[in-house]
Amino acid sequence: MKTYTQIFFFGLLILLFSCQKDYYLEDLNTAKEELALLSNRLNQIVTSNNQLISDNQDINTLIQNIQTQLSRNEIEVVEIEAEIENIESRIQEALNKEQESLNELATQLQNLLIKLKESNTKNFDLLNNINSLIDKILASEISLNDAMALNGVYLLSAAHEFGVKDGIYLEIKNASWLSEDELQDDTFLNDISRHQRYVEIEKSTIQYFARIFKDNDPNYSSSNKSSEPFVDKSETFSTENIISVYGVEQIKIILKYTTNLGDRYDIIILQKVDEIPFDKTNEELQSLFRDKKTGFFSDPIYSQVNINDLDSFLDVFIADAKRYGRNMNWFNSNNYTLKFDDFDDFIKENGYDPIITSNLNFSCENGGIAYGGTISVSEKWWRNQPFLERHNRHIQFLWERFAVLLLTLDYICESGHILSYCGINNYELNFSDPDENINFQQAARKMFTGEKQKSWLNCFGKNILSNEEQTPTPFFEFNSY
Repeated sequence: MKTYTQIFFFGLLILLFSCQKDYYLEDLNTAKEELALLSNRLNQIVTSNNQLISDNQDINTLIQNIQTQLSRNEIEVVEIEAEIENIESRIQEALNKEQESLNELATQLQNLLIKLKESNTKNFDLLNNINSLIDKILASEISLNDAMALNGVYLLSAAHEFGVKDGIYLEIKNASWLSEDELQDDTFLNDISRHQRYVEIEKSTIQYFARIFKDNDPNYSSSNKSSEPFVDKSETFSTENIISVYGVEQIKIILKYTTNLGDRYDIIILQKVDEIPFDKTNEELQSLFRDKKTGFFSDPIYSQVNINDLDSFLDVFIADAKRYGRNMNWFNSNNYTLKFDDFDDFIKENGYDPIITSNLNFSCENGGIAYGGTISVSEKWWRNQPFLERHNRHIQFLWERFAVLLLTLDYICESGHILSYCGINNYELNFSDPDENINFQQAARKMFTGEKQKSWLNCFGKNILSNEEQTPTPFFEFNSY
């Protein structure tokens, strides 16, 4: 009896196992079929969106990972369904963005078309090509990449139609000292965008070249004159030049020089930009340095200058002289007129723009002094000088001119002086520089105390400045340009 029971249960186990195996094989076959369907679905997605997937690395990577797992049967049906739905969602987002970009491009092309028609262009092929591209975009017959490629070609053609645009341009390439033959060879162009030189163009004419300076920054020109970035717009070119369209919002400037070796040319390639970075006005820079109390503005006397008020510079000059013991009791500010001038009449008569003119009453009393008169400063020159904290051209220039015009001091050939015509001159002096030869305060001290100074003309015999009383001579007029 025991034996029959065992046989019965053994047979039952075999039957159950056989049924379970059949059930498992059925599920496995169903899973394989579902995976095959999902694989086909994935392949259709890839085929339908091949270009978009190629352009989107993240989506491309997701698809490659799923395809690898499918080939190894390493993924469950539920998981792959979720992944494919994620991919479809990502693709739809990308398609929406692409359509938005295409719509924006169509709008830009329509605006370009309007501007070209307003310019009365005769380039009808260009007009027809732009119209055709707009139609293809609106009919969804072209990809974004293909549309952008055609747009670049049409923009370049339009740039030549419009000519040189007014605005600010950044110098991106240049070549120098080229011969007539080399002028046609673009391989001479070098990438110099690191130099940060800008050009303002107005009515196809160069208004100025500007260069950015910033201390201790390898991306800008080297300078120890200021801790803040500043823009120097004083660079100009008086040579013959030709400006032409080079590319989309790019122009080429050719500068011509006549030399003993024949004509030579410089080429400058410029890219249009919205603005010059760090382009603060002198008023803004003055406020910045005054608030920080750095450079000249760390000094209680020099910090009183006002960039828009020439009289403030004269008042500070007198206070500086008194600080170093110079006798200024003769000075009366009411006897002097300082003013900005555009020198239009002077330019018409003389053909150039002077920095300063003066008409002063002088006496050789106290070694030579001016008792009154008028000093005019070129406003154009003044506004173009960058207002720096350690190397302030405004202060240095006026200290030099006041020394000559008010104190009748003459130039000397020695470094480290305000009035130096050789060696290191006053335009290389820095405030609080450890080197006495280029220290502005030391140069000012020597000027006001009479150390190695002399007077112009014959105000005293030895030409060595002295505060000792001397025999006055009659007043005379002096004009300086």
